[in-house]
Amino acid sequence: KKQAAKSQEPTQEIMEPEIEKPSIDEINISKKNKKSKCQDKTFKRKKI
Repeated sequence: KKQAAKSQEPTQEIMEPEIEKPSIDEINISKKNKKSKCQDKTFKRKKI
């Protein structure tokens, strides 16, 4: 059954998990961006 489903609709099975993962990744990235922004400020101050 799994092989038949993949051969008939490969895009749906591949896209559904990909859509779910980015939502979790976006939350982690947003947290990292906040930390990276704080680090960028310190680096910019050191360069200036």
